[in-house]
Amino acid sequence: PSAALPLPPPDMAEDPPEFQLSAEIHAHEGPVRSLGLTPTGELLSGSQDATVRAWALDAPQQEGQPPSFSMTGVPLEHDHWVVAMATLPPGPAPLEAGAIATGCQDRKIRIYDSAGTRLVGLS
Repeated sequence: PSAALPLPPPDMAEDPPEFQLSAEIHAHEGPVRSLGLTPTGELLSGSQDATVRAWALDAPQQEGQPPSFSMTGVPLEHDHWVVAMATLPPGPAPLEAGAIATGCQDRKIRIYDSAGTRLVGLS
């Protein structure tokens, strides 16, 4: 068996970056359970309200204003809570523009094309 390489100690002199809340999106009717990003930079949110929604960052209104987001397309409806998701890269037909795979509490995986059409459901 090979021995694991020791990890160097963390640099304690360097402070971690400080993150501050810059935006909130209030649109789901239940708790948000999963997040993802599309290859085009849209934010995806999956919720206990059984939907996946896509969000685009709006152009800044004024300097110093918090960012805002707009929902793009229509919510992807599911039969149960959406608890996981992943984006799939472009591939052969019908995935030329990529796809979104979602996992639900109902133990099903669903795959949607970039237009939001359900391509397949796996049980």
